[in-house]
Amino acid sequence: MEYLLAGNRRQAATCHVRIMVGGLPFNLDPCLWQEIGADGCAPDAEEALEVAEHLLSSRV
Repeated sequence: MEYLLAGNRRQAATCHVRIMVGGLPFNLDPCLWQEIGADGCAPDAEEALEVAEHLLSSRV
């Protein structure tokens, strides 16, 4: 996944896209999303909405 995120960052057409991850690996390791280069992480759907709102409101 880290490779895919890095590829996304290199492409002019997608470098502005914010990426949020989730799921069991990210629930077990709360720092994993940062290590792979994601913009945010949420443990469940309810929090995913909050994180997505934050990511969209902080766009440059």
